[in-house]
Amino acid sequence: MKILIVSQRAVIKRHCYKFKQLSQNPNVQVKILMPHVWKEKNTGKVFRSSKVDLDSNFDVLVYRSVFGHLFASVFTLLIDLWQGLTYYPDVIWVDDEPQGALLTKWIKIKKWFMPWVHVFCTARDPRFKQLMPALKKIEKSNFKRLSCAFSGSRKVSDHLLRKGFEGKLIEIPADLKFENNILGNEKLDVVRKKESLGLGSVVVGYIEPIVTDEIVSIIIKAVAKIPKNLSLIIIGEGCQGYALQKLIHGLGLSSRVKLVSDFNYELISEYLKVIDVLVDPVYDSMFWNELLEDVIDDAISMDIPLIPFKTGNHVITLDQILSDPEAKIQEIKENIDLALVDQAYKEELVQQSKKRVFDIEPKEFIQSTLVCLKSILK
Repeated sequence: MKILIVSQRAVIKRHCYKFKQLSQNPNVQVKILMPHVWKEKNTGKVFRSSKVDLDSNFDVLVYRSVFGHLFASVFTLLIDLWQGLTYYPDVIWVDDEPQGALLTKWIKIKKWFMPWVHVFCTARDPRFKQLMPALKKIEKSNFKRLSCAFSGSRKVSDHLLRKGFEGKLIEIPADLKFENNILGNEKLDVVRKKESLGLGSVVVGYIEPIVTDEIVSIIIKAVAKIPKNLSLIIIGEGCQGYALQKLIHGLGLSSRVKLVSDFNYELISEYLKVIDVLVDPVYDSMFWNELLEDVIDDAISMDIPLIPFKTGNHVITLDQILSDPEAKIQEIKENIDLALVDQAYKEELVQQSKKRVFDIEPKEFIQSTLVCLKSILK
């Protein structure tokens, strides 16, 4: 079985690795078409392609172009057509929303030049914006020609069904955890690393693509109530704003709080190695995105306890937090304290976090996906 994957997200090495897992089956060949750069919508961050290990069942072609824009889609049409006809895939998996320009182009290529192929798409966006009439028509037309859609959540699946999608649906939670060595297994002198970064012996972290001042203020005030050997590192765009700087200075925490205004996966991966406790981001944040999910997944795999802003299984909203900030400050402070001194509580937090990871093994997931693919190809 040959699978041609067209993806912007594959620029991020972690996502490219996830796609590569399908090629581990000896009967499956995978080829990825991806741009040399990709700009993440929520944060505006630009990612550039990096070298990927290839083998007989796995190949990558990097375009000197961007994906997703109408002009770029037309510009690369001849290259796409050549790749499709020479590779002769059974399945084309376009990592794009049902109404996207990238998917629409490949639907047209299937219709005019490759009628034998099955086209899949990926639906991840849970915001369900009202589409313009033209996009609604495009989406409806694409629905008719899609064999399958990979959905990011049950919520997205239900939305696709309500809109009339009749193909097969496969749910792939964004936090599906694959065994990988992207972070590396090298030993790290954590103490010296903390010292080189100007951090204390115990480090609390908070990571958000674009920081919410109200949330960060609560965490800073909670840390102010904890002994001085504890440092706080905040990573996210906008964290070096005047209001937070003023708060940190006013609480006398200038030497204990480090602000990193750069939401970069490779950089964050290094900081995760020195973080002892991570405050879990607020889930209803409008800036939640796929890259942050990867970061949290890495933290879980490293057994870093996540201090929750939520209670039980219910996602707590920003309004609920701000309705009683003093209580939340005390709660965060007590939870950090407890996670640092009580090993049983720390283990409980780690186990709770791991429940967020999809509850089937990657190999089982890959096998179930391949079964679905084969059933469609029959």
